Amino acid sequence: MTAEHSPPLFSIVIPVKNRSGLLIRALISLRNQTFQNFEVIVIDDHSDENIVSATSLFGDINLRLVRQVDGKKGACAARNLGGLLARGNYIAYLDSDDIFLPGKLATIAAAISESQPDMLASPLLVYRGDDRLQLRPSRAPGVDEDISEFYFVHDERIQSSSIVVRREIAIQTGWNEALRKVQDPDFFIRARRASQSLLFIAHPLAILFDDQADARISSTSAEDSIRAWLDSPACPLSARARSGFKLYALSHEVAKRSRVKAIAMTIQNAGSVHPKVVVKSVYRTLAPEWLFKKTAQAVAGRRNSASFQQTYEYIQALTQQSMTAREPHRCL
Repeated sequence: MTAEHSPPLFSIVIPVKNRSGLLIRALISLRNQTFQNFEVIVIDDHSDENIVSATSLFGDINLRLVRQVDGKKGACAARNLGGLLARGNYIAYLDSDDIFLPGKLATIAAAISESQPDMLASPLLVYRGDDRLQLRPSRAPGVDEDISEFYFVHDERIQSSSIVVRREIAIQTGWNEALRKVQDPDFFIRARRASQSLLFIAHPLAILFDDQADARISSTSAEDSIRAWLDSPACPLSARARSGFKLYALSHEVAKRSRVKAIAMTIQNAGSVHPKVVVKSVYRTLAPEWLFKKTAQAVAGRRNSASFQQTYEYIQALTQQSMTAREPHRCL
């Protein structure tokens, strides 16, 4: 096989449902990568907007746009389809409203060349509209730490735009298409257990944007879906992680119909986690969503606003570039 026809190192899979302007921002972040041996597979989940118009701005990127067949299937189905179409040795996931920082793929490529891990992950920075960026997760998983307890006992998060995995393991694991929430931990826990090795890179390589309430494909309430997942034999949680999940994640869904029942669920499972997680869960139940997020961001900002100033400036520059790029297409 000649070099020009050899498979890329990375296939970047992006599910999208409308949000063409945000997709343009994500794709600019890929154009800005210092490492360019990658392909991009955008899976359109039957958008009403003109996604072709958005992707056509990126003829300089190795990009394929594929529309999901048989109606709207969601982000997990889009990621699974992207994985099946991928030619790269590794799949990197990117949500359409997130971005990669310019050195992400170069950093991952260097790590792969050194140790060939089955999976890689890194923190990302959560952006909620001001210059206080929240680091997530705050630490690496321990060598022998149960990954489900990393998520739901110790209240750490590794999310889709931080996950890079060998193509074979991604296809073998598959994203759970029945889930409307908790897709990221479900996939990551199962993929980690199917992998021989996980390399965690300590510094953030992506930005998760949480400044628009409805920006994500899977943003609605999903209590029935996650209860079914929790009760299924396929649920990959340890007993302690299951209790922590009920305390923090399930109680949040229950609170949308009954705050009293949500608080009761938190108290019933309080012995599984650190007291500060219990307090956080109670506050999350009682406070309006906007106030909970503002508080979390304020706490994060006191710790790291100065250290991430350059990243904040990059976010602003990239946002401006995307607005300029999509200006002729606003009517589409």
